[in-house]
Amino acid sequence: AAHGFHGKEKLLLEITSSSTGKMLAQSPEELEESWVHGEAFNDQGFALDDFDHFSKVMAYYDMIVHPAAAHSLLKAYQQNPDHSLLEQAREELGELLEHDESGEAEDSGEHGESH
Repeated sequence: AAHGFHGKEKLLLEITSSSTGKMLAQSPEELEESWVHGEAFNDQGFALDDFDHFSKVMAYYDMIVHPAAAHSLLKAYQQNPDHSLLEQAREELGELLEHDESGEAEDSGEHGESH
């Protein structure tokens, strides 16, 4: 999965892609701490802050973490039908558009706003 990456970037993607099962078992709060705040890497000798958020490696990282976070939120919603959980899940998937280099993500707000 870590094609073309070296060093810390390669390690980041290897750890992340091999941890998807762990992510899917976590509560939204645990997943946020581990993977969004980066606590999963505390003992790995690097931090998420070491990487530029708009770099290619973080685009790959987000493609793993944000859908897992959305899954976790939807699972929580099944146990507790709180509408804000659905809204958060939608935001997680929206985060993936940040990496859309074509700029098309900018006008995505004009469609699909009706609930």
